[in-house]
Amino acid sequence: MMRGWLLLLSACLLLPAQDIPAREQEALKRALGEAGNSTPDLVRAIEAHMEKFPDSAKRPEFSKALYQGAVELNDHRRIVRHGEKMLEQNPGDAAVLETVARSLLKLGGEENARRAAKHGAMLEQVWRLTAADPGDSPRQAVRKQEEQDRGVAEALLLQARAADALNQQADAIRLARASFLKYPSAEAARFTGHRFAKAGNHQEAVTYLASAFVLLDPKVIDETRISDRKALAASYRAWKGSEAGLGDAILAAHDRIGERMEARRQAFLKADPNALLSDPMEFTLSGLGGAKLSMPTLLGNVIVMDFWATWCGPCRVQHPEYEEVKKRFRDRKDVAFLSINTDQERELVQPFLEENQWSKTVFFEDGLSRLLRVSSIPTTIVIDKQGRIASRIQGFVPGQFADQLTGRIRELLKGE
Repeated sequence: MMRGWLLLLSACLLLPAQDIPAREQEALKRALGEAGNSTPDLVRAIEAHMEKFPDSAKRPEFSKALYQGAVELNDHRRIVRHGEKMLEQNPGDAAVLETVARSLLKLGGEENARRAAKHGAMLEQVWRLTAADPGDSPRQAVRKQEEQDRGVAEALLLQARAADALNQQADAIRLARASFLKYPSAEAARFTGHRFAKAGNHQEAVTYLASAFVLLDPKVIDETRISDRKALAASYRAWKGSEAGLGDAILAAHDRIGERMEARRQAFLKADPNALLSDPMEFTLSGLGGAKLSMPTLLGNVIVMDFWATWCGPCRVQHPEYEEVKKRFRDRKDVAFLSINTDQERELVQPFLEENQWSKTVFFEDGLSRLLRVSSIPTTIVIDKQGRIASRIQGFVPGQFADQLTGRIRELLKGE
């Protein structure tokens, strides 16, 4: 319970005294002190405080603390009560919308189902409006598309569950199928399969229940997998009269899921060829004006990568020393210098290069920063001729960097 205590304490007890009247501040400290470090008691104490001070200037902070406490306690009624208060302030909070909708469905009842459907529809709208920005890198765009697809699928499934609770079976099936088509998940496949079985359409039920069975980890035999297998067999028997051929139906589902996942993978690779790579020497980097650099073409060279950004002051100070190193090796055909920009807003780069009269032979990091664990800039990484990381310089010492980097390159060229 300590985590909940710390969260509530930071949200409430540590409020600056000048932000709320002294009388309220003292009452809050006293109430929290009496509650101790028990999350349930802390939640009740803050709720009582809000009733005593309904016009508190800190109601949003209290609501957030109470919502987090309710989530920790898995208290669905409080999740709904305080989550909907938060949504009054920020109706587009995707995480809160999803959690509140799930809690409403757990609580049951027609009115709660209608509210869950409303939150699910709002969640769908929020996710559909979450698009890639024009300045996003291909990797960022791919990641956002993946998140959007998952988010929309989850929102559709929540609406399907709400429709099912309202006995709107046609809508439940339509929404669940749309969820599965948007992003295949075992949860969506299972729900859709059971709805088809309930409607007596066992052929369609088998299609979705087999998909649910395939999407679960085959190495994990748990109650869910056993239950899915039994439901699948029951629908198959209802459809075919026996279980003969059930294995073929499962294999067909495996092939269908595999094809869809491969199509998604290929689409992502088309947008970002580096999406699934773990070797920097297999990357393709994008540059200004649509230029492309295939890293495998540089194998056999010592590669010096300079990670920088337009907003980085030290990068500007380092730049002349870096250019000096390039001059020292200008006659070597086996030393390649790569200027790797890490800006989120790529449209800033070209004007910066023009203003500062830097070379426009610049490439964007396109996922290299994450792979190479570049946590600060400037960072210089040197790759040997076999494609292995040979040296890393984080930051730089003015007046010494050029000689330091020169020495590391010459060490790799020694004997040649």
